[in-house]
Amino acid sequence: MIKSYINSIALGIVFLFFQNIYAQSGGDSIDQQEYNKKTTQIRIPDSIDNKNYQYEELYYRYYNSFVNKDQKMATIYANTYVEKAKMESDSIRLAEGYYSLAFVVDVNLANVYLDSIITVTKNKMNSKFPSSAYYFKGSIFYKKRAFKKALDNYILANEYARKNYNRDLILDINHDIGLLKDRIGEYEEALKLHKENYKYFEKTITNRANSKRYLNNLFSITTSFYRLRELDSASKYSDLGIKESLTVKNIDLYNCFVMCEGVINYLQKDYKKAIDSITKSVKYFEETDNKPNLAVGYYYLGKINYESNSIGEGIRYLKKLDTVFQQQKDILPETRDGYEVLINHYKETDNKEQQLEYIEKLIEVDSVLNSNYRYLQKKITQSYDTPLLIQEKDEIIDSLEDERIISRYGIILLAIVSMVTGVLLFVNYTKKKKYQRRFESILNQEIPERQTIQIKENNKKETEDIGISETIVQNILISLEDFEERNLFLKPNITTTSLAKQFDTNAKYLSKVINFYKKKSFITYVNDLRIEFAVKQLQTDQKLRNYTIKAIAREIGFNTTEAFSKSFLKKTGIYPSYFIKQLEKQRI
Repeated sequence: MIKSYINSIALGIVFLFFQNIYAQSGGDSIDQQEYNKKTTQIRIPDSIDNKNYQYEELYYRYYNSFVNKDQKMATIYANTYVEKAKMESDSIRLAEGYYSLAFVVDVNLANVYLDSIITVTKNKMNSKFPSSAYYFKGSIFYKKRAFKKALDNYILANEYARKNYNRDLILDINHDIGLLKDRIGEYEEALKLHKENYKYFEKTITNRANSKRYLNNLFSITTSFYRLRELDSASKYSDLGIKESLTVKNIDLYNCFVMCEGVINYLQKDYKKAIDSITKSVKYFEETDNKPNLAVGYYYLGKINYESNSIGEGIRYLKKLDTVFQQQKDILPETRDGYEVLINHYKETDNKEQQLEYIEKLIEVDSVLNSNYRYLQKKITQSYDTPLLIQEKDEIIDSLEDERIISRYGIILLAIVSMVTGVLLFVNYTKKKKYQRRFESILNQEIPERQTIQIKENNKKETEDIGISETIVQNILISLEDFEERNLFLKPNITTTSLAKQFDTNAKYLSKVINFYKKKSFITYVNDLRIEFAVKQLQTDQKLRNYTIKAIAREIGFNTTEAFSKSFLKKTGIYPSYFIKQLEKQRI
């Protein structure tokens, strides 16, 4: 059970704790000497090394330390996991150990561990690796606004995730590729990816609000809709996002949705509501130093104030937008025209120095945007969209081929079904004709009538043959005649013992006489009498025909409906229900 827990939690840590772990920044790689220096600084205590923990226990302890922000102990347990995997030459376990370490070290060393995972698992058929390592690297680069490297790693993660079918990772890649499509202005394509993920969440997650992926998905759908100026749809998902994020007290995403509400209000020209919402969220993002969202907030506050004739306040916020760009060398393309507002403002106020400064800054912004987004657009098309189209084409071809195969088998199956149906119809028709003939035979009294049997001279020898005296046989036959004429057979639970007692004889003699003179067993003899009685009564008694089969059975002495139906079929060749139905047809 713990192993299953490990597999489900490990990848999820990226999304739960990502921002806390990677607050540091640095270069994209470190040399081997620095790597060795950092990894050898951590010594596994004897108290842990000597315990010979199993992998599940090590991971459980690592995870608890990680959640409780005890980075030192988390690192020790992860390193112990790695050393155990090395000793046992277990490449997948080794990858899991490196993956755990990547969360508790700085960004540069994390990349080294992730590269090691890729090296040891590249040729393994594993649902988690190396796809998760590529995706982790992509997330690191995305956070650092290195979108080219982020996309390269997302593409590789997507390739392996689809090859080894990692459903959760495919969802995450769809989401992040959607964000990159938003950045290059392909809003409809981005929305399509976000909606695909939303449909999956709707079908598979019961308590969706507890899923950070789901809330991120709602946020992405909202922003795609307002960029497409489909404001009613944007408001719908924004309202849902506010409600869901408040339910689980996710303050980060709550403020993201509040800012979305403000942007939607701005696009609807409701500047007062827009300023209230965006100012509230900007205050939170300043406290948490969330620069990407701050850039968006400053841009819209700048635009709203400027368009509301609060020129000075508008310029102040647009300058703050530039401050964010200078710090992270990235802004969303949709906020670019904030620089044009600054340039036009200083042109109108004849401030050439400021005008020149922001012209140069806009050139720098365009250079970054063009460099990033030309690459993104080309790479997404070549390495993500086109392979997906090819995959979709292949799936359609396979589907058509399957349909042809199904069609061929369908024709064969249809022919078989038709033949079987024809046989069944013929059998049913034959059975109906047979039942009809038997019904007519019953009405024509072809069922033999009961006959009184008397012992004659030529039967005396036969009587002697059954070992019973002539007098006893004669008395039993007379008693049976009385039994039949008075319809005493209609009483339930008749046995040879009970009937012999009534006849003042014994069961053995009674059974022998019935077998010899009636040519049937005692049970068959009694049941046949009952069926003959029922046949006559049903033909003449309309009231009896309205009874249920169960009620009729009880009326003539049967304890169960099944016994009655079987006896009726054996005696007449048809079921009582059919007999009654045909009688009713004749009456009509």
